[in-house]
Amino acid sequence: MREDIINVMRESSHEVSEGGSARHCLSLDTQKDIARRFDTTPREISIMALDNGFIPLKYLKNIGTIGTDG
Repeated sequence: MREDIINVMRESSHEVSEGGSARHCLSLDTQKDIARRFDTTPREISIMALDNGFIPLKYLKNIGTIGTDG
């Protein structure tokens, strides 16, 4: 199932340029849709997204300061 979620993230993400870097991002609506589809929470989708190189849009401004590893 995890691989299925990651594939949907890949298909649903869009590229956003921020601070000179292009990142694959997921909107909150997309995260909610994926969570509903796979019977999980948007929070879990956000965590999985970050673990797999996707950036939830609500975190995009902070990535330049804290990075994707925290």
